[in-house]
Amino acid sequence: PTVSAWWEQWKTFMFDTDVRVVTKSGASSATRVCKLLDPISRSKYPAVSEAEEAISLPLQIACMAAFDAILVHIVNVVAPEAWHGVKMAMVNALHTNKTARTLDILAGPAYATCDV
Repeated sequence: PTVSAWWEQWKTFMFDTDVRVVTKSGASSATRVCKLLDPISRSKYPAVSEAEEAISLPLQIACMAAFDAILVHIVNVVAPEAWHGVKMAMVNALHTNKTARTLDILAGPAYATCDV
């Protein structure tokens, strides 16, 4: 996608998308993606001022957006027609078909005689 199209998708994902998160108790809850970030705590980092602690979340979000935008720009320049296909192939190989692929590996000759 173009950087402007990506930017709209990024903002929607970060601020309007709920994801399912498993809590420490084992319960599942829906949480907005931006709410998964933690501020830089003064109790953990005493050198951090109150003002720095207060702006730590917006700064984290700005840094993530800049980093992601740079990556989108790079792949659009390096492989404008191919990168999305490569990304989708990686997602399919590493995530979408993860269970089936894991079972194929475990059932294959390399692990057929091993106990798991």
